[in-house]
Amino acid sequence: MGALPPSLAEKIMRGFGAGAYYLWREKRRIARENFSRVLHKPANHPQVGRVARASFSNYTLYILNMLRYDRVTKEDLRRRVHFHIAPESNQLLNQDCPIILVSVHFGNMDYAAPVAVERYRSLTMAAETIKPPELFEHLAAMRSQHRIYLIPFERASRKIIEALKTNQFVGFMLDVGIAGYAELTRVPVTFFGQETLFPSTPALLAQRYNAPLMVTFAHIGPGDEIHITADPPIFVSTELPREQALQEALQRVATAFEKAIMKHPEQWYIFRPMWPNPNELKSALASSAD
Repeated sequence: MGALPPSLAEKIMRGFGAGAYYLWREKRRIARENFSRVLHKPANHPQVGRVARASFSNYTLYILNMLRYDRVTKEDLRRRVHFHIAPESNQLLNQDCPIILVSVHFGNMDYAAPVAVERYRSLTMAAETIKPPELFEHLAAMRSQHRIYLIPFERASRKIIEALKTNQFVGFMLDVGIAGYAELTRVPVTFFGQETLFPSTPALLAQRYNAPLMVTFAHIGPGDEIHITADPPIFVSTELPREQALQEALQRVATAFEKAIMKHPEQWYIFRPMWPNPNELKSALASSAD
């Protein structure tokens, strides 16, 4: 697919995305429930359906871009990627200090990241493993050529700490969902008006290594241009009780996520439950506390 003419490949992948939306009943249901909260409309509302369907199509294009990853030149990436950095963050990005980037599965971070790394510094990212393992290793190897290092969650700790100690970027995706990676410690946040749980590891590391959290997104604009945004840094207090400090910092992250997602909801690829029912929330909090 990556070798086909771009326009033809994109049409085919959009068709796959539409087909997946209608045929993959369970993922369609989950996506509509998630987007109903984002849009504050019932899950059966037509607008919710349109956004969910567009998300499926955009995700298949994202997969196509992954297939093309080793075919895209640095010159093309530089031409397509544009930076929109808050002044406070721009100052930090040009200093020799560790920075923790936090985001969600959105837009096209894969094409944006090499340009950001080239401009600033290398990136080590705790990543979800995908099957088969050989595919994950292949994708990780391609990214490492651009100084982007994908480390599976289950063995990321040492590499993440090494990166922080050498003042590199460290990255986390926080939309793991209520059922994903149950072993992660989490804290409650209000997200689009309803309580859910975010992994607390990024905030804990930010506090321990005096590294700011920086909310980043890479949304796709007209003409396939990619726009990287970086919000003002969020510092985790060292004076408050730890649990309170982590919760307050991640609540600020959740609020920043809301603003970015609302601008382009169809570019959020979220096909796992993000919000628990009250019993699930209580159980998850109890597990996290243990």
